Amino acid sequence: MRWHLWSGIGILALFLIIIGISCVKIETGPESKEQRTETSELRARDFRVNWVNRFNPVPPVEKALLLKDLLDSVSVRYLRYGRRVADEWYQGNTGRGQPVPDTEMRQVVSTWNETEQPLLDAYEETVEYSIGKIKEAAFFDGEVIKLLRENIELFYEIRSGVFYPSGTLEDYEDRLDELTNRRTNQSENLDYELSRYH
Repeated sequence: MRWHLWSGIGILALFLIIIGISCVKIETGPESKEQRTETSELRARDFRVNWVNRFNPVPPVEKALLLKDLLDSVSVRYLRYGRRVADEWYQGNTGRGQPVPDTEMRQVVSTWNETEQPLLDAYEETVEYSIGKIKEAAFFDGEVIKLLRENIELFYEIRSGVFYPSGTLEDYEDRLDELTNRRTNQSENLDYELSRYH
């Protein structure tokens, strides 16, 4: 059990280092849209390379834990971003004295994220690469693979729910709450199944 705890902590620390390396930005003044996109493309490339170098050499259980940590950490970041969107939406409603339509909020979010698209895509490509390698190894039983796939599907659902607001602000906040709760439950279920392999 102690090995499991320290192994999990070590893997998480390693992943956070990878994320940190890929997300370091040195501010040198205002950047153009093209410069911001180029920066995101470089970060995306570095993330993919670092991930493959860390992921490929480790045994199947650690591969699954790395993938789980990736899904958890990026999902949490998306959901935190969603709370910022909700705050901005609330400020917009208050400032206008009437609700800002969801179509306008989708455009706002799309504009905010336009230059970050390469990095967002890199996360999804890395997830698919990783589950492919895990399934290829044929190490886990069907229940683990099923739970991994469910966590991946929820990861995509979280991205869609956060980045494509629909309905009212209240609808959006309720959706964030629901996704947060489901993410916690599904992550815990996967953690339990993986613990059987330690």
